[in-house]
Amino acid sequence: MELGRTRKAGRDGSPRESFFISELRQLDGLRSSSRYRILETLISLGPSTVREIAEHQGLIPESVYYHIKTLIRLGLVVDLGKRPAKRRPESVFQAISSTIRIDPEKRTPRFRRALASFYDAVLRSAGRGLRRALEDDRAERAGPQRNCLTFQVEARLSPQRLQEWNRRVDELCSFMFEDDDEGEVIHMTISAHPLERE
Repeated sequence: MELGRTRKAGRDGSPRESFFISELRQLDGLRSSSRYRILETLISLGPSTVREIAEHQGLIPESVYYHIKTLIRLGLVVDLGKRPAKRRPESVFQAISSTIRIDPEKRTPRFRRALASFYDAVLRSAGRGLRRALEDDRAERAGPQRNCLTFQVEARLSPQRLQEWNRRVDELCSFMFEDDDEGEVIHMTISAHPLERE
């Protein structure tokens, strides 16, 4: 699992390496789909205030502030200090990295259960985004400017074809990380899993 928008330096100019979630408490903290969406917003927008995050996600600022404080305690968000605003200075927050990954070496039963709950939150967030795009008529479902797609298929893959599938998924993810800095932001969620054996 990987969260991220770009591999470039942060807006403040500092290089930001991938951050690996390896602590159970961090993964447990992201089971809240609101908290996950706030972290995702910080990765996408870069340094932002509570007001900016709330406007972007359609949440109330008090809720965003509560989740930001939790994300700071979890070590996933940092407080960059204050910047001037119309009424009073506003705190600016940033994700710990522009790319956040789940440690693939963690395989304890408790970590796997927490990971499954986290994936549920990711898929709920993706479903809400898809619904909003369809309801407010931003979704193009056909043609060369298609920006909305849901695809589900079951296929039997040999070890060689599974390796090729992974190469193509990695290639697509790399393409998505090459941010154009213009145009609309497209959200992509890929989910795959082995089916239960009969």
